[in-house]
Amino acid sequence: MSEAKLLENCKVVRFPAPEGDPREIVMDYMLKMANVEWKVKEGFTTTWKTPGDFKVNLEYEADTVYRGIPYSRVNGSLAEFEEFWKDGIFEVNSPYYEEIVGVHCSSSINRAYQQLIDLPFRGTLRPVSARGTIFEFVNGLKRPTEFGDDYDSFDVWNANSKNDVMEAFANVHRGDVLYYKNKKRSGHTRLVSNDSIVVRDPETGLIDPEQSFVITTEQTNAWDKTRTDGVKTTWWIDHRYSFAILYEKAFMPITLTLYTSGEKLKDAYLIWNGKNTEEGLKENKLTGTFYSNFPITYSKASVYDESGKCVTYGFIYALGGNYEVNMENANGFDVKSLPSGKYTFELRAAIARGGETFEKFEFTK
Repeated sequence: MSEAKLLENCKVVRFPAPEGDPREIVMDYMLKMANVEWKVKEGFTTTWKTPGDFKVNLEYEADTVYRGIPYSRVNGSLAEFEEFWKDGIFEVNSPYYEEIVGVHCSSSINRAYQQLIDLPFRGTLRPVSARGTIFEFVNGLKRPTEFGDDYDSFDVWNANSKNDVMEAFANVHRGDVLYYKNKKRSGHTRLVSNDSIVVRDPETGLIDPEQSFVITTEQTNAWDKTRTDGVKTTWWIDHRYSFAILYEKAFMPITLTLYTSGEKLKDAYLIWNGKNTEEGLKENKLTGTFYSNFPITYSKASVYDESGKCVTYGFIYALGGNYEVNMENANGFDVKSLPSGKYTFELRAAIARGGETFEKFEFTK
């Protein structure tokens, strides 16, 4: 479809490129995800829908304050979580790890990086051919070449001296990534919260790995039991890890090249090409397509009764790198079965930078 044809009779929403220090922009969004507070009306436990290779069982109790959007495979965003968050109450869309709106370790960082750049989630947060020049190892650590893109943390350690890895840890900064990858099982990622704390031997100048630390923020599958303030969260904020532990656990230090390249950030656009009608809604028919130059995180068609309660919705989510979303594919939308009455229809969609209402109108059934 030509650009002129695409924009004909479309609604276009612009999300300006953020201004300021890119590292602070990334960290600010990560902390917003980590600090949103919520309760649930009824307790539930997250579980695998299809059994996986690590634990996801997290028990949530009614009337307990939780902080940070849930641990989940959905690859969501703050705007997506807020679709189900009202007056501090989270209306749980599903108890399953694969379906509950939230993020896990790497998707949280991916969404934070999407504040800066077009970075689809169908990929890794490390230097590989598909990512081009987006990522690089900190301080010039060598990337092993004999494994192609299928290298892991231990291959990187074998390709570099321990001292070179220590110097790389010493040069990570706010907004960088520590990435553990093992070819045989699931890995983990952490976002660097602050510049490293580095202690050197006064005689040799070498780094003391036991006394030097990196401070990170990460989304995890476990409650942070180190907190003494009573906060219930799976987000481990400003945890300190010694260089020695990071080396032992094989966390590769990785950075975005744009932090130092001077690359100019782009505006993002979300385009709606469609028009829903009262007649179509009554037949459970949704029409139209969203387009964007950044990955779309979700689209949602909702119907509210006169009291403001959502009585049905069609939701397209768990998106990795979709730049086009057709609302005809939304599941769960059912106006036909609703009783007669007055309702409000609302259509929203979002990228990581934020969401927008594209249609909203009242109708009678």
